[in-house]
Amino acid sequence: MRNLILLFTFIVSVSEISSQEVKPKFNEIDLSINSITNLDFGIDYKTSFNSNTLLRLELFNFDFKTTENDPANPSLFKTNHNNLQSNIGIGIEKRKTLSDKLNFYTGIDILLNVYWDRLKTDNPFLSENLRTVDALSLNPGLGFKTGLHYKLNNDLSIGFSFSPHVYFRYLQVGTSFDSKEKEKEGNININLDEISLSIIYRWNK
Repeated sequence: MRNLILLFTFIVSVSEISSQEVKPKFNEIDLSINSITNLDFGIDYKTSFNSNTLLRLELFNFDFKTTENDPANPSLFKTNHNNLQSNIGIGIEKRKTLSDKLNFYTGIDILLNVYWDRLKTDNPFLSENLRTVDALSLNPGLGFKTGLHYKLNNDLSIGFSFSPHVYFRYLQVGTSFDSKEKEKEGNININLDEISLSIIYRWNK
């Protein structure tokens, strides 16, 4: 009789454990407009450690431009100008469920703002090492992001976030072949106007 009671207790315990809902781990892609005034776009990839904690990888404010000037006037010289800038980041995001449809989230990011610029000219009166001028700016920083997700269905949500940033600016300018002409400067820049609207696609691991 005692063995039957123990067996029954074991079966009930296993049944209760198996009936508990286990929330699956998931991934997300977040496509956003990061500055409404400048229409800067971004993309976040997020992967969950659990239902409330996620690792976040970011790429936003990406911009690449290239221009070439080949004047008809033979006294002027052909020039080529390229520049690239973007922000990249990695951070941790914490979430709290407010309702079946609404989630609040917050997190801290390590950021790097990258700006690269190159100007080349075919001016034969300049020595070869002076015909190309590069500028490289690497701005490490910290970001804080907080916002809301509204669930449309199991796969799609829309989001709103606010993300102030703090950057340290590092600038290096000079010709490609003469490192002696490089300059450096540092300053603190605080950006408080980053407001994002996004659409989020989610899938389970």
